[in-house]
Amino acid sequence: MNFLAHVYLSDNIPLRAIGNFIADSVKGKDYLNYHGEMRIGILLHRKIDSYTDGHPIFRQSVRRLFEQYRHYSPVIVDMFYDHFLAKYFSQFHSVKLEVFIRNFYLQLEDHLSILPKSSQRIVPILLSENWFLKYKTIEGLEEILVQMDKRKPRQSIMHQSIRELLLDYSDFENDFFQFMPLIKTYAKHQADDLLIKNNL
Repeated sequence: MNFLAHVYLSDNIPLRAIGNFIADSVKGKDYLNYHGEMRIGILLHRKIDSYTDGHPIFRQSVRRLFEQYRHYSPVIVDMFYDHFLAKYFSQFHSVKLEVFIRNFYLQLEDHLSILPKSSQRIVPILLSENWFLKYKTIEGLEEILVQMDKRKPRQSIMHQSIRELLLDYSDFENDFFQFMPLIKTYAKHQADDLLIKNNL
């Protein structure tokens, strides 16, 4: 799952959402430097990624891309799923997508000083280009993929995967709708377990 899904799966708890957002920048046992719900968010992110990467439905989506995009395929599918989440957000949340996004952006800005340096560098770009809202459209998703390509050490072609998305749109969409209830239930159970283990 990508940024929007991780924040969504944080159960409307701001610090958990921030921990979930920064988790890729927190390596190994560095999560111990964070406390409370931020730590829960970091650990939950790792569990969500592990569950997602190994799940047959997600792997089915990845297989459609693997021949062309190889190790980038799971990253691309993460982006596709964020596109569907943004597009159909009203089916998953009572708050409008634009309001949900604005509230999270405000939380990020309020806590910017305690984020890892790499996350601090991402946040201004995220906010100025409004990535979360761009996920909603094919054109916006392609823009984000182009930006991601530019930041890779070697030139990647992830943005070209829009072609495969359009060709197999209903298949990717069906995968997403099958997977979302499963990952939502899994994330809820794992978060509850992490709260107990961390005495919260």
